[in-house]
Amino acid sequence: MSARPPASGISKSIPQPIVDIRLASLEASEKVVFGPLSFYQPLIDRGETPVFMGIQTCEPGYFQPMHWHPYTECLVVLEGEANAWLIGKESEKKRGKAGDVFEFPPNVPHAFEVAGQATVRVLGVHCSPVRIVHFVDSSLVMKNGYQVLDEQLAPTY
Repeated sequence: MSARPPASGISKSIPQPIVDIRLASLEASEKVVFGPLSFYQPLIDRGETPVFMGIQTCEPGYFQPMHWHPYTECLVVLEGEANAWLIGKESEKKRGKAGDVFEFPPNVPHAFEVAGQATVRVLGVHCSPVRIVHFVDSSLVMKNGYQVLDEQLAPTY
């Protein structure tokens, strides 16, 4: 007959790390302004997990310039509708609505925009512990994975 493990299922002789669920609160997250029509709220952003996640809110008229990441990025549309496309495929825009997911391949420039007159909210999942963004327009200034804006919320060049 084999020995049974302790009731908890974890051997008492092997030290186990203390773990707990981390709750990332949208309400408590910092708002990073992306211009007059958009802001981003990082949720999972400490660099301790294999993903970086945050929610971006975009008003009608918002356009995210062509950019790329050295990893896969997924955008889950939570509300509203958005168009997304890859560089060179501007005529092949894909429209996503609430519940849809855009998956952008690594190292391929892409862009997205609000489609219609409703606010768009997307959950961005960066398959990296940190958010890394490279704009095709290399004159756009970046700091800590975010575009730097001036006092009028315009891009800094």
